[in-house]
Amino acid sequence: MFDIFVATHGTFADGLKDAVDVITGMADGIQTFKLGSSSIVEELGKDLEEKLKELNNEAGTIIFVDLLSASPYNQSLLAISQLPSEEQNNVHIIAGVNLPMVLDAINHRLLQTPVEEAVKLIQAQGRTGIGHWSAQLVNQSDVDDDGF
Repeated sequence: MFDIFVATHGTFADGLKDAVDVITGMADGIQTFKLGSSSIVEELGKDLEEKLKELNNEAGTIIFVDLLSASPYNQSLLAISQLPSEEQNNVHIIAGVNLPMVLDAINHRLLQTPVEEAVKLIQAQGRTGIGHWSAQLVNQSDVDDDGF
């Protein structure tokens, strides 16, 4: 099974892990890394690098980050660059993390989906997990007895 890391600004990563635990009870396999307002950015990269080297998962690792090209993303890239080249190929960064993506990653871990395939499916789930509702969108003739 591939490893799941979540690296974000503030406590967002911990919040995602907590939500996964509430929904599935299977958050133990998620490693979180947070960049606080008083954190040293390079320490985040060192923590990621140490954990990647410690786990050295041949099945791969997915690192979820909150923003493309922001500090958690950049530090993830730097951490990966410190791995031997054959290990670098097994680590994937997905930016723009949301809860449906992390839940989908848990599912693919359980199904033992190869990490390369899981990354593609998780990205698709991230996009379809975003929706919009507004009362303006509801045709009044479609409203049920409860008002929705």
